Amino acid sequence: METLGITLKKLRESRNLTITELAAKAGLGRGTIGDIETGKNKSTIATVDTLSKALSLNKKEREQIFASMLPKDIGKRLLGDHSDEFLDGLLELLKLVEVEEQKNILNLITEKVEYLSLKNGNYKQVEGLIKEVKEKINEL
Repeated sequence: METLGITLKKLRESRNLTITELAAKAGLGRGTIGDIETGKNKSTIATVDTLSKALSLNKKEREQIFASMLPKDIGKRLLGDHSDEFLDGLLELLKLVEVEEQKNILNLITEKVEYLSLKNGNYKQVEGLIKEVKEKINEL
């Protein structure tokens, strides 16, 4: 999975926009966007949401850019001593976006876990949980 910075830069360039032009459309500073693209700033969901709207991203592109915000070591963080704090923080972040976007983000995470469990050969261990999570997402 690409980093947020690489993903943002590719999406910006695919629309033939300079950093200055995107900054003007999004109402953000050039430095903010430059820092995100170079990895100096990790950004927030609200800023990424603003950028995704300024870029007029489609559903797939929005999923791609939000997925790029997930840490690569999310499994370790979820299993660590602070998993409740991490999950609470994730839930707070999800509250910042509309219900349909929440569903998209949660479905993307679930699909990734499902794929990795199949790849790693431990799907049977998580199959019931994945099914339960998918059902709860559909109830949102």
